[in-house]
Amino acid sequence: MIYYAIGGGLGHLTRAQAVIHTLNINPKNIHILTALPNAQQLCPNHSIIQVPSTLAQQPKKYQQWLQNLITTHNIQQIYLDTFPFGILGEWLPFLSNPDLQFHYIARHLQFNKYRQGMPCLLSTPLSFKPSFPQSFNPSIRTLLTEPLTPSHQQWINQNSQSIQALHLQYPPIPTPTLPFSINWQNTWLIVHSQPQEEILALLQYAQQKAKRQQQSPDILVICNTPLPALPSSIKTAHIYPTYPLFKKSAQIFIAGGFNSIHQTQAFAHKRHIIPFPRRYDDQFWRTKHFTVKT
Repeated sequence: MIYYAIGGGLGHLTRAQAVIHTLNINPKNIHILTALPNAQQLCPNHSIIQVPSTLAQQPKKYQQWLQNLITTHNIQQIYLDTFPFGILGEWLPFLSNPDLQFHYIARHLQFNKYRQGMPCLLSTPLSFKPSFPQSFNPSIRTLLTEPLTPSHQQWINQNSQSIQALHLQYPPIPTPTLPFSINWQNTWLIVHSQPQEEILALLQYAQQKAKRQQQSPDILVICNTPLPALPSSIKTAHIYPTYPLFKKSAQIFIAGGFNSIHQTQAFAHKRHIIPFPRRYDDQFWRTKHFTVKT
């Protein structure tokens, strides 16, 4: 089995592990496909296959590489995360293969934008047609992880052999060890992997909120990106995964990404969100949809 987890940041990789855990798939029986160079270090208990970065600009070679991967590992089942044809449309020529069973892990997606943008990312000389099909013959099993746009849901209804809701459970892990002592009752936690400007925006938001409330919290920033010099009252750490820390912290500051929102839903009373623009995700919709009205 292959789990396709290509996309920006750590979100696709994190969701892959949650899906594998929720569906009770033996990690030894599935390979996670990712472009992240440090994925094996982040996921030591999973089989990681790294997609060469050069293939993103060479779709025909990408297609050949995928075919070799399927043949070499005798792949029969493929889990596609977020993008039903891959972020570049690289899975298009395989969807009509009767020997492959596809499982589509669907999260909220700007589907029309994806549909319009995907063919533009593909170069012309391909061995498969560079167009976005409206319907398919293959059997696709769709697992819904959150509400979708109407056009996305309609396409799924037309092309899925089965549709099920999937309530993700993140694997239980021990609380990460920090390289310094910390008073959790007074700690405001900021979690965002990248980029730097978004991390700093979350930090500024937390600082402004503390000033308005006349509080002096300890601030802990968990990220995957180097930051400029910060005041001594602000600690930083590179930890993955981070979700056991949400329960311990006094306040939580996150962006509107899928995993951050779903992992903190039980702590919405102390959660603060800044949605950021993304090419195909819609953090503004997710922030509004999952914000508890009080």
